[in-house]
Parts: sequence; C-alpha cells; structure tokens
Amino acid sequence: MAQTVTERHDIRDFLDYFKASKDYEIQDSTGQVVGQIARWVRTTEGASLVKVKRKDGSRSILAGGKPVMIMTDLPSNTGVSGVHPPHPDDRPIAIDYAYYIEAATTLIQAIENPQIRRRNTIGLTGLSREQFALFTQNYATQEADCQRVDAFDLKPMLAKYAQAGRQRFDLMSRLLSWIWMEGRGSLTRGDLMALAWKLDQGTDYFQPAAKARALRDKVDWVAREISPFPATPTISDIAEEALLWAARTVKVAAAPVRIKKLLGQATLHAFRKTGNLAMLATKLAARAVRNKHPLSAADLANILHEVAGTCVQNAPGTCDTTPLRLILAQQDAAWTERIAAQGERALANWTPPPPNPPGNWPGEAEPPS
Repeated sequence: MAQTVTERHDIRDFLDYFKASKDYEIQDSTGQVVGQIARWVRTTEGASLVKVKRKDGSRSILAGGKPVMIMTDLPSNTGVSGVHPPHPDDRPIAIDYAYYIEAATTLIQAIENPQIRRRNTIGLTGLSREQFALFTQNYATQEADCQRVDAFDLKPMLAKYAQAGRQRFDLMSRLLSWIWMEGRGSLTRGDLMALAWKLDQGTDYFQPAAKARALRDKVDWVAREISPFPATPTISDIAEEALLWAARTVKVAAAPVRIKKLLGQATLHAFRKTGNLAMLATKLAARAVRNKHPLSAADLANILHEVAGTCVQNAPGTCDTTPLRLILAQQDAAWTERIAAQGERALANWTPPPPNPPGNWPGEAEPPS
C-alpha cells in the first residue's frame, strides 16, 4: 500500500476540498481568508484551515486541523516527481504520505472486513401472528395513553436533544426509533407521537407547521416500518459482539497481568445478582484484551454457557444454537407473559388490514420500503 501511494504521479490524486455555506468563510491558521471554497493537499508542514461564521466569529476546524497546502490553481503539468511534486509557484509540497496511506488502508479494510451488525429486533416478516396483530393494532391506535407516556423515562435523551442545535431534525429520527424499540411492543403510534412532542417541549424545534408535519411523518414511518419486538440472541452472538467491542474500545495495559483464571468469584457473584449475560461477556472480553490474554469467541461462548447452565454435557454442539435473552429470568418472564397476553387479545379482535398495511404476514411479500 505504501508503495502504491508514494508512487502516484498525479497531484490530483491527493486533493480534497470543502465548500462553505454563505454564512461562513474559510481562513487558514494565520488569519488569511481563503474564501468559501478551499482545495488542498495534506502536508507535513504549513498552516491549517478553519471555517469561521461571519455573524459571531465561531470557528470549526477543517482537514482535521492538520497542515495543508492550498491548491487554488493546478499546475499545467500535474505530474508528481518523487516526494516533491511541482506547484504553480514552484514551491515543493511535502505531502503527508502517512495520512494518505492510513486513509487508503482504512477503506480497504472496510471493504474486505465489513462490520456485520446483528438485528436488535425481529424483522416484520419474522413476527408471529400474535406479534403481527399487536403491531398492526399499535400502528392503528392514534390516541396516546397518558399513563404509558408519563411512565416512559426520557431523561437519558432530553439533554442530548436540547444540545443538538441544528442537528435536532436528524437526531429526532434516531431517538424515535430508540423509543419505539425500547417500548418492546407496548407503545402505540399515539404514544410515540406524544413522546415526540414531550421530547421537543422547551426547544419547540418542531412547532412550525412544516416541521410539525415532518415530525408526524417520522412517527408514522417508525411505527409502520420498524418492528419493536426484540430479537433473541444466541450465546455465540453475545460472545462475538463482546470481543468486537473490546477489540475496538479497550487499550492494552502498560504492564499486562498474567491471568490464570479469567472468570473470578467477584465477577461471577456480580453476574448472579444482575443476570446480565452481555455485561458478563464484555467484562471478560475487556479483561482479556487489556492483559493480552488469548480468548476466542468459541472459548468465551463456552464460559458463558457454563455460567448460564445451558450447555448440555457431552454435547457441545447444542451450545451454539441455544438462545438466551440478554437479561435472564424474572424480567423476561414477566415481559413475555405480558406481550403474549396483549397479542392474544389483539388477535381476537384483529381484522384484515387495509391496502398497503404496515407490514406483511411471515412468508409473504417483503414489507414496503
């Protein structure tokens, strides 16, 4: 990769640019105004770029705050010769090859090893008849239940939404999806609309008529297209996700400790109090990565199976397909019983949906996109 990048013979292969809106102008770190459009090459020396708001002078960094050379005009001969390609005013350019090599490597890794995300909820075509009946009923219900709305905890999202500024429009879409899935099938479209207004209360971002219509469209899309019923992961899923998280997040200790037993009594005791298998998996994965302890997904899955008591003796193959919810026993048992009862009541009162329903029966056509 390094050879491929350093042997490029066209300066245009290294160019990047940014166009600011009319409310901003681009300056370099010395205060010289570049204009509303800047084209540059990343270098190892020189000034950096900032975007300055004309009204109040607030500044945002461009090009990662790293040195660049502005390329207002391209040379008639765009060829690159060695480390110093030609420039219109004959100044050499100290290209930051390390940056371009790292960027190219990151792109290649993303293509060759794409991150596969497991679904957190059951797809619409995978719903049971009871779940689909409840899903359809929830979509058709436009009246909000005040008790459900007041009981839903919005505190984790209120501060984030209040500080989002002009990003509130896109953030609201993500928060509505999260609220809908967090309800796990207990919220109606009316509940979701009431929670959306409650979230926007104080900022009043969606109060104008046009934005209010956009908010209703967002709520309608979420309640029609997203299944709120959580998917049941396998222990193997939990182990793989914990190791992926640890590899991306946890740093290796300066003085790694040799681990004789990965699962200690304190960690086991904490798991027995919460029953959270995912939390246990992340703790073990983090400990292994931090101390350079070899741990494969299969080994971690076997530890989790042993702790959860789901692995059949002398039949390790059964461990790979044993489903287990993230939060075990008491919480899921109560939730499953409640949702089953709601689904049975909804199914008893269910009538075929009108054309273009919010989903499809399992095995039939794909849901509308």
